[in-house]
Amino acid sequence: MRTDESNMISLALSQLGVLVSGLVLALVLLSVAARFVIPGQDRMSRAGRWVSFWTPPARRLWILPLKSKRLRREPYSRRLRLPRIRTDFDNLISEAQTKLTAVEKQAPEETARARPDLETRTAALVSLEGIAQDAVRRGLGRSHIRVMKILCSYVRENAPASLAVAFPLQDWMPLSSDAHPIEKKQHLDWRAARFASPVNSNVRDWAASLQAPREDVALALRIIGRRTADQRAVEAVSGRKPKVSDIRVYDTPCPTLDDAGATGPYGSQKVARFLTDLKRWRDALGAYQGYRPDLRRTNLQAADVSDLDLSGCRLDRARFEGACLAGTRLVGASLQHARLGAADCNSVQMQGADLSCAWLEGADFRNGKLDGAIFPAAQLEWVNFKSASLRGADFTGARMEITSMYGSQLQGTVFRHANLSGAVLRDAQMEEAEFWEADLSWANLRGARMERTNLCWATLQGADLGSAFFDGAQLNGAILEAADLRSAKLEATALRSTQLAGITSADRASFRRSLLKDVDLSDVPLSQSQIDQCFGDASVIPPNGCRRPSHWPTEVLPVYAKGGITDHWQKWCHSASSDRPGAGSQK
Repeated sequence: MRTDESNMISLALSQLGVLVSGLVLALVLLSVAARFVIPGQDRMSRAGRWVSFWTPPARRLWILPLKSKRLRREPYSRRLRLPRIRTDFDNLISEAQTKLTAVEKQAPEETARARPDLETRTAALVSLEGIAQDAVRRGLGRSHIRVMKILCSYVRENAPASLAVAFPLQDWMPLSSDAHPIEKKQHLDWRAARFASPVNSNVRDWAASLQAPREDVALALRIIGRRTADQRAVEAVSGRKPKVSDIRVYDTPCPTLDDAGATGPYGSQKVARFLTDLKRWRDALGAYQGYRPDLRRTNLQAADVSDLDLSGCRLDRARFEGACLAGTRLVGASLQHARLGAADCNSVQMQGADLSCAWLEGADFRNGKLDGAIFPAAQLEWVNFKSASLRGADFTGARMEITSMYGSQLQGTVFRHANLSGAVLRDAQMEEAEFWEADLSWANLRGARMERTNLCWATLQGADLGSAFFDGAQLNGAILEAADLRSAKLEATALRSTQLAGITSADRASFRRSLLKDVDLSDVPLSQSQIDQCFGDASVIPPNGCRRPSHWPTEVLPVYAKGGITDHWQKWCHSASSDRPGAGSQK
């Protein structure tokens, strides 16, 4: 009897095993049918998805063909159609490109100057724009990048920089520091003739006669410049594994200062934090590895690219003379050796742009935003930067004769070795700017805020410094001959080895807590009360008719050694008598 029971149990287990095996086989067949037999459905049925997930063999069949997480999240039928969709897009792009480049075989110069079938080309360009936008919507970023490359190549081939019209006058050359008086006079006469008109200089008159690009080239530029945020996001991850956290750095806001300095100077810590944030933001721009439209060596003279987004574009050696860039976004763009003479850049956004060695004579940058832009060795004669924001910009070695920066924001801006002869910096805010060995001769700095500015070894000969603020500035080795210091504020200013001979006026100027060292004031029109406000040693020659203040040491103190003049000056500034300097005088 026990044997019969065992046989019955064995038989039941065998039947159960056969049933389970059949069930597993049925589930596998159902999963395969759901994947391959009925591909036309937009989504698998709920049962099919359940089967595919819980059945180990079916789950393996489901996972193996997948290539990325993005595909795993997409509908099943779309994954099956992706190769065919890519092929369709490639065919559409090739067809549009064929229409776009269907021209007779001829020399490149003749091709660029010819009048092709603009209607066909315009239709092809519009078609390419639609294809690029549709490709982004379908997740085919590669097709979008291909379209952008085709458009950029089209602009380069049909508007090469070799066809640009050259400015008939030679580039403006600065005057050497050791020039002969006759050469100086000739230079000033020629400058007056070249930039005589307060409205239009020679370069602006010439730029008005330039011819704009062809309609098809202009359309291609507009298509490139009106890319959507989704298209730009696709470009940011081009050539790399996509990440959810990827953000196009050119769309991130540039650091800025608040309006706290509208009625007074910006504090040192606030400017330092801003410059640190700006450097970090610029480093992020430099680390960008995504796609950037390439429009190098193109002829865009008199082109209208206003209000477009060309951020991050490569525009090196591009010709923009007489072009309209009003309101254009060129954040982080590369414009090395580009020529923007007489260009209308009103309210342009060029934060972090690279304009090294660019030629910008007569350009208009009023109300522009150029924080963190770099202009080393650039030619900026007669450029209008009125009310522009140039915080943290770099003008090292730039040539900026008679440039206007009236009311501009220049906190932390670098002007090392720059030539700003005759420039207008009236009412500009330049806290902690650097003018090391810069040429500011005959410049207008009336009312400028230059607190904590580095003007060491700068030339301010004949400059108008009336009502300017130099609190905490460094004027060591600076040349202020024939400068006008009326009502200027030079409080806590360092004037070591400064040349002050021939100052026209220092009436109502404040020298409170300023440091004098190795300075000859014998011919400087300073009063006794102004001298009493300063601190100096025996190396200072007082003005004629003035006595040496009693708080001045009678010996010559060293500069950098411990216990030198700097230590004595700081102790005097912090003493109670600093509020009432010069309690007495000695003969």
